[in-house]
Amino acid sequence: MTNEELTTMAVQHQDRLAAMTKWAESVDRRIDRLEESQTTLNEVQITLTQVDSATIRIAEKLTDMTKTLQCINDDNKTRHEEMSKRVRLLEDAPAKKWDKAVWLVTSAFIGAAIGYFLKIPVK
Repeated sequence: MTNEELTTMAVQHQDRLAAMTKWAESVDRRIDRLEESQTTLNEVQITLTQVDSATIRIAEKLTDMTKTLQCINDDNKTRHEEMSKRVRLLEDAPAKKWDKAVWLVTSAFIGAAIGYFLKIPVK
């Protein structure tokens, strides 16, 4: 090989080497971006796991609160029914007294009428 051929080959190899170096730099930049993206994805995954755990705890607390509220609601219904019965008894008390008074007056009137008819001599 001549000096000229060697120079030509060296230039070609140098051009190929420059192209390969440029390609390698591009690959390095892409790998760096992929690593950053992967780190971000890992952080997002960790955050989602934490959010999921918090959501589970919130759901458990809400279930407990629902049970507690149901117990309170049942207790309030029972108390409401008891109070309604007591109010009805208090409302009905004057009516019962009035019914007794009417019965006593009626009984007295009937008793007086019977007594009057028994006093009259039969002819």
